[in-house]
Amino acid sequence: MAEVGLAIDGLVGVSIGALVGAGWAVGLDWRALAETALGLRRQDVAAVRRRALWLGGVRAPSLFDPSPFLAFLRRTLPPLSVEATAHPVRIAAVALGAGGVAWFGRGMAEGVPLVEAVYASCALPPYFPPWEHNGERYGDGGLLDVLPVVAAAGWGARRLIVVDVGPEVQPAPEASFWARGMLAVLDRALVLQFVQQRERARRAATSLGPPVLWIRPRVVHLRGWTFDRTLYLLEEGYRATREALAVADPAAFPEARSASLPRSLAGPTRGTGAADPAVGTEHDDQDRQSRGAEAVAEPPHPERPRHP
Repeated sequence: MAEVGLAIDGLVGVSIGALVGAGWAVGLDWRALAETALGLRRQDVAAVRRRALWLGGVRAPSLFDPSPFLAFLRRTLPPLSVEATAHPVRIAAVALGAGGVAWFGRGMAEGVPLVEAVYASCALPPYFPPWEHNGERYGDGGLLDVLPVVAAAGWGARRLIVVDVGPEVQPAPEASFWARGMLAVLDRALVLQFVQQRERARRAATSLGPPVLWIRPRVVHLRGWTFDRTLYLLEEGYRATREALAVADPAAFPEARSASLPRSLAGPTRGTGAADPAVGTEHDDQDRQSRGAEAVAEPPHPERPRHP
């Protein structure tokens, strides 16, 4: 979008979108965001509470210790309130006590630290414990509004750019030992919930008024908590954006009319990583190896929600 001069006036972020939106709001450009993503490892986010689970069982507060993720957020984002960022961003979380979507940012709930707002928006039960603030507990914003197009339109957006990285409903997995586990069942339920929300958002987008650019990268084949496919995800996001711009209504998105974009983030000599979604391209693997990363293609697991 930067290459074609498509300016973003404000961003509405939910779950992982809250993290990306917060980075944009504090002035990180796409290169800085990409480098941050490429440096992220599982241990930076998902540290299992083994002792707590052993001692507390189902009464443990969460599967993951939130400390590593909060530390990563504090390394990445400055100590600002949500409304104090350079560019406007609104972040959604679910107020688990009151039972509704809570919005943090300019003109909404103000004075909330940016790091904590992003954490709250990513705190998917039972993986992360809710964020507690002023007697309320906040969890992942995607639980109630995974694609808040109606909210964005209601706040006066003239155009909407929707980035949809949600799962798809696949045939029920074979009733193996792992598929019968409570986390597999929970993941299946979350997938069904997220997909229904996306379909409602799609229907709403056709009647909202503002024109919509819908970007849908091919990511459903990847497992949740996947950290060794980051380069593919970046390249696929770029490819999907090029594809959406190519078919955009020129009256609504005139920036795309004369755009001549390279086929990948690194320029026309690099592959997009989209030819084989399960394993990426030869260029994709070579690039990961040059970074010292292990080029491993995980088996397809399209249903695991990708959080945070």
